[in-house]
Amino acid sequence: MTDQQLQMYQFNQQMTVQQMQQLNAQLQQQNQQMQQQQNAWRQMPQYVAPQAAPLTPQDSNQIRCINTGPVTNCRYW
Repeated sequence: MTDQQLQMYQFNQQMTVQQMQQLNAQLQQQNQQMQQQQNAWRQMPQYVAPQAAPLTPQDSNQIRCINTGPVTNCRYW
């Protein structure tokens, strides 16, 4: 191997090491960002659905329900 080839090889090796270091730093930064997002997600309050009272029969045996999107109201008639 000539001196010029050896210098080129060493230069390529140094460039490879620098690229790997940069990629490693980017990966660590992305991991930190993902960890922060996961921690923020875990701290969000959980939705608790309200408890619905059971329907109790009154004078009639008919139940009528009205749907308004995700909410349903049912009553005896």
